[in-house]
Amino acid sequence: MLGLRDQDFPGSRMGFRFVLLFVALGALVQCAPVQLGVGLDQPRPVSQDADEIAFAKAVLDSVQPASIDQNREFCGFIGVDASGDLVATTPRAGREASCLPNLPPVSMTVLASYHSHAAHSPRFDSEVPSVTDLEADAAEAIDGYVGTPGGRVWYHDARAGRTRMLCGPGCITADPAYDPADTFPLSQSYSAEELVIRDRVMQEFF
Repeated sequence: MLGLRDQDFPGSRMGFRFVLLFVALGALVQCAPVQLGVGLDQPRPVSQDADEIAFAKAVLDSVQPASIDQNREFCGFIGVDASGDLVATTPRAGREASCLPNLPPVSMTVLASYHSHAAHSPRFDSEVPSVTDLEADAAEAIDGYVGTPGGRVWYHDARAGRTRMLCGPGCITADPAYDPADTFPLSQSYSAEELVIRDRVMQEFF
């Protein structure tokens, strides 16, 4: 379990409560990719608000210790159930630089993906989302939340085609080994094209 309870959250969109849904799907269904969103040309099913952001931060914070200790990404989906309550699928463990979440239940309206960025390593530009992260969410027509080893949280706005930093270092649990000196200077937001440029600069100079 993620270890989150109703009383951990002071309010929510429906009835002033949060419900965290744990979905045990077993083995991942081997089939063609599922189109999760309604389409980038359509409005978001539920508008993002402060409750959703707080919920996403809490979900990411709950997976950070295992993600750091095991040096692997953890991932899943955030959405709402039939009652309109915020829910999240059980986090699935991935690899150091990749993660494939379990499929969400049909009763869940998916709003965003979530994933952590494993432990701190100077080999990876882990304090920003990758262009693959951003493009993967856009391909599924959903938004995304990313937690970094330094404790930052980023939000992918799929319709805007940008990712932006919601909060800085230590916003969620950070890797004790995190060294800010290993992080190339950051902007507050990036498009996919800007992430590609950043990656090229990193490869050329580091």
